[in-house]
Amino acid sequence: MYAIDDDFYEGDETAFVHLIAPPAGIPLPDQYDIDFAHSSVAMVIHDNDPVATRLEITSPRDGQQFQPGDIIELRAQIIGPGDSNSWSVDFFDGDQRLGTAPPGAPIWWGDAGGGRHVINARAYDPAAIPGQDTLLAPPVTIEVGPGAALPVVKISATPWRTGEPCPTCFVVPSVITIERTPPTNTALTVFLEIDGTAIAGDDYQALPSSVEILAGQRSTQLTLLARDDQLVEGPEVVRVRVLSQPPPLLPPTYFVNVYANEALVVITDDEPGAPQARLDIVAPANGSHLRFPSTIELSALAVYIQNEVYGPVEFYDGDQFIARSLVTATTRPPIPGLPSVHTAYWTNPPVGQHVLTARTRLSFSQSITSPPVNVTVDAPMFPVVSLETFPLQNPQAREFCPPNLDCAYPSFIVRRSGPTNDDLRVYLSYSGTATAGVDYPLLPNSLVIPAGRDSAFLMLVPNDDTLVEGPETVVARFTPVPGPGYIEDPEHMSASITIIDNERSLDTVVNIQATSAIAEEDSTPFDRMNQVGEFTISRIGPTNASLPVFLQYSGSATAGADYPTLPWLVSIPAGATSTVIRVTAINDSVPEGIETLAATISNCPPPGLLPPCYDFEIDP
Repeated sequence: MYAIDDDFYEGDETAFVHLIAPPAGIPLPDQYDIDFAHSSVAMVIHDNDPVATRLEITSPRDGQQFQPGDIIELRAQIIGPGDSNSWSVDFFDGDQRLGTAPPGAPIWWGDAGGGRHVINARAYDPAAIPGQDTLLAPPVTIEVGPGAALPVVKISATPWRTGEPCPTCFVVPSVITIERTPPTNTALTVFLEIDGTAIAGDDYQALPSSVEILAGQRSTQLTLLARDDQLVEGPEVVRVRVLSQPPPLLPPTYFVNVYANEALVVITDDEPGAPQARLDIVAPANGSHLRFPSTIELSALAVYIQNEVYGPVEFYDGDQFIARSLVTATTRPPIPGLPSVHTAYWTNPPVGQHVLTARTRLSFSQSITSPPVNVTVDAPMFPVVSLETFPLQNPQAREFCPPNLDCAYPSFIVRRSGPTNDDLRVYLSYSGTATAGVDYPLLPNSLVIPAGRDSAFLMLVPNDDTLVEGPETVVARFTPVPGPGYIEDPEHMSASITIIDNERSLDTVVNIQATSAIAEEDSTPFDRMNQVGEFTISRIGPTNASLPVFLQYSGSATAGADYPTLPWLVSIPAGATSTVIRVTAINDSVPEGIETLAATISNCPPPGLLPPCYDFEIDP
């Protein structure tokens, strides 16, 4: 054994080497007995490095990836002799200092910009001898965001609640702060989207769709000024979201903080009798036209002056339930009036007019329903095609059909919606565990739905081969092509048929023999090792997989007293035809005469244990 020379002081280290029994399935000539009194050795590796103390960064890991806005844990530890309590650790992003912590304690870095960062750590001990009072850790490199060195932008509102002004009351406006991480050497334009239940110009002074953070500045601010009206509306919400740049401005000039990408501001109503809670659908917008097929995001804003709205929020099309949002669980105490966003998804709404509402409970005895939102799902300009099988459930194709049996072979079916005036060619591709041209004939890469019909069938008739393969699958799916002239139904873009193999695998026959029929407690008067008994479990048949075999033991010898407890389940390894169970007699110094041990193999476990049982024949 050769030691590897490193540069770290670790002290003397020990390596242990143990002899172990040969694995099951080793051929008999390679078997051996172990002298347990001399079956292990210990080797000491002497460290040639001087006694030294070193510093290591334990968090983050080298090469770790982070999302824009992630709070990054910085932690380092001192390794080596001596007390580390007097040390302090400074962390750096390159040469920019991030903070100080005791060894082993973390600091949290919350404003990392996008791109590559090299994290350094330096420890200082004011009580140490000059020249030995500073430790430097090996640097750690991390990535924030997709890779570009861009600032990360976040948004917040302080306070998050304001109110309608009145002649006799003082209302504090909400200040919306848009902040970026370094670099700050150039001006940065940040794009905003403003929506919510409050109406710009009526309920508050309109906000701009973009702001500029000046060169050298980390942030800029907007003031949200509520306006007083005479309408009884209840609490309303303004949502301001940070957007990525519109496509004409690509490549991007900033990343959006994934955890602080929007700010919600509540405007309380000062009219007498105003409701204390509101629930409003903000997506899709009233009057929207939606395409078919598609998955629609349903989003509702909720606010309750006396509590928080945790959900779930249920969405309805008329009286029909269509989706439910998750519960926004939290461990902190509720904050009365704090607004919340509740989102769910509606898959493939049917073509036509829809009236959407949202409902949720505010308490056990109180619930609220949103105003209705009218949307239209437009009929597609192109036909919608879907792929399925016949029969629809569990389609199977026999590899071989006997002459006296009428086999009904399954088919792939391509259906279309809309007009059927013309032929429609649909493009397909195939995959699965079955092999085209071997397990089934080559299938066409396109299929024509004839004029006047809304579907076309493609029957699958397998090839009968002589291979033992088991069930195999054929998966058909639509092939993306430019300008296909149809729309693929996202819920039915593929279909699968199973080919049932008619070849039966070779029978596996298992037997057991006592290949060494004697196990000795003592070899006296012979000068040799005690003889060890052996059971050999063999199989005839396929060896491509391991084969578990159950055993039961009987006889006059007692397990644990006359011989060690033996396994009740053994496995013949893949590629092997046998495995061996060794029986070592225990010298109990009790005169007993010759005792016997019989082993019986079985497909199933001993009584009282649950299956599985394994499929093989037992040689009688």
